[in-house]
Amino acid sequence: TKASVPYEDLPEASDFTITVKGEGINDMVFLPGEIPADRIELPKGTYTVEATYGRNGFDGPYYHDSQDVDITPYKESEITFNDIALSNSMLMVTLPADIDKHLKLSGIELSDGENSVDVQTGKYVYVPSGKSVTATFSGVNSIEETKRITVSLGTFAAQHAHTFVCN
Repeated sequence: TKASVPYEDLPEASDFTITVKGEGINDMVFLPGEIPADRIELPKGTYTVEATYGRNGFDGPYYHDSQDVDITPYKESEITFNDIALSNSMLMVTLPADIDKHLKLSGIELSDGENSVDVQTGKYVYVPSGKSVTATFSGVNSIEETKRITVSLGTFAAQHAHTFVCN
């Protein structure tokens, strides 16, 4: 399913970081609010201009797009990013209503091997796209043993909402 980002998570154009990359120059990074209002002067060449918001992780939406531009002497070039889309994914974990018969759940943690986040069942969270994600369920089983069960959820495609149904 295509992800539908909640309105409050949609960034404004002024929230993006712009990076200009090209041969013979150090990357030029313009943080939100630092983008020059009129123009950026560059020597002749081909450049990649990237627009990013957030990061590809669990902490919120991540948007990324890039375009190449050829700079020629005495000619202005313009770049417009019209199709920036969600570049990470959304995931909801659901559990059966009778889970307490088997496990008194104390927590669910999602991890990509570098970062992790605690999640609630039935609520969407942002997850990195293109990285392997695991879910760890912690709790006490019916014979009072503490258990941690880790399940590989695989990798997720950008711009999609996924539901993991645990039976």
